[in-house]
Amino acid sequence: MVRFKIKCTKRIKKTRKRKNPQKYKDGVTKSFEFSPESKYNQIYKEIIDHILSGLQLRFNSEIRSFLCNVETLLIDPKISPQTICTFYKDDINIDKLKIHRDIFHDIIKGQGLIVSSFADILNIFKNKSYLVIHLTELRKCIQFISTVPVTICTTEQSFSMLRRLNTYTRSTMTQTRLNDLALLNCHNTVAESLDLSKIGNMFINKCMTRRNTFKFK
Repeated sequence: MVRFKIKCTKRIKKTRKRKNPQKYKDGVTKSFEFSPESKYNQIYKEIIDHILSGLQLRFNSEIRSFLCNVETLLIDPKISPQTICTFYKDDINIDKLKIHRDIFHDIIKGQGLIVSSFADILNIFKNKSYLVIHLTELRKCIQFISTVPVTICTTEQSFSMLRRLNTYTRSTMTQTRLNDLALLNCHNTVAESLDLSKIGNMFINKCMTRRNTFKFK
C-alpha cells in the first residue's frame, strides 16, 4: 500500500491596503494615510482641545473675575468697594459698607487674626455672632457673595433629577415640595448627616396636637 504524503501549506492572507476615497485622490500627498495611528492622534488632539477650551472658559469667566475682585476688596481695606456696590446697586450702601469693613478689620487685628481669603471672613462671622448683629452691611454683602453660583453644575443636576422626583405617582406634588426634594437630592451628603430624631422632635414640639399625640412622657 502506497502512502502519499500531502504537504499542507498555510496560506498567509495579506491585509488589503485600504484605498483612499475618490475625493482625496486629486492633489493629495503621500503622507495622507488612513491608519489607526492617525485616527487616534486626531481623537487625542480633539480631547486636548476640548479640555483647554473648557479650562479657559471656566477660569476666565466674568463671574470668577467678579468674585476675585470682591474677595480682594473685602480683604484689603484700602480698596474701594465700588465694584460690588455697582453690581448690586441700591441693595448695598457703599458708605456703610466701608465703615463696617474697617470696623471688622480693626476687630480682627486687635484679636491677632489674619484674613487671607473670603473663606476666612466667612468662618470668623460664623464663630462670632456679635459681628453678625452689629456689622449688618458687611453681613449682607457676605450673604450676597455666598449665593453667587460659580458654575451651573448644581442647576444642571437639579434638572436631570426631575424625572426621578416628579414621577406619575407624584402628580399632585406642589412646587414647594418639589423644590425641597430637589435641594435634598443635590446636597445629599449634607442631608445624610442630619439627625432625624432631632428633626422629628422639633417637628412634634411645634404643635400642641402633635405633642399630645407623639411625644413620649
